[in-house]
Amino acid sequence: MQISSSAIPLLATALLNLAIAIYVYGRNPRSTPHLALSAMAFLGGMWAAGVAFGSYSSPVSLASVRFTLAVASLAPLASLVLAETFPAGGGLRASLPLRLYAPPSLLFFVLAFSSLLVISVQEGQSGVRIEYGLLHPAYGVYILS
Repeated sequence: MQISSSAIPLLATALLNLAIAIYVYGRNPRSTPHLALSAMAFLGGMWAAGVAFGSYSSPVSLASVRFTLAVASLAPLASLVLAETFPAGGGLRASLPLRLYAPPSLLFFVLAFSSLLVISVQEGQSGVRIEYGLLHPAYGVYILS
């Protein structure tokens, strides 16, 4: 596998996000807001790496595109956890929004690795072309909600 030099900014972003995640978690690993913010930075790093390998590698990687969608499916849940625990720092409680967002987040995370979200990835003259699966519109609605 070869990766284009165009991926360097994305890979640098991924490394910086991972460094932030490690730093924030290391400051107070028992704090729920620290854990939530660390998870958000970690997901951002994994997403940037997935985009770099999914869009700028040759040959194009179906696994990287699916990985990117899987990681992105966890971002709304991580954002909600951060919003519910910051700044008070109280423990995480099973609120109605968390109970509503956790199941689809985890379901889309699993389904992202199937043809239900991404069928194929091809490299063309105009760039990477992704053929989305049957559940991709529902995934899009979830991500935008």
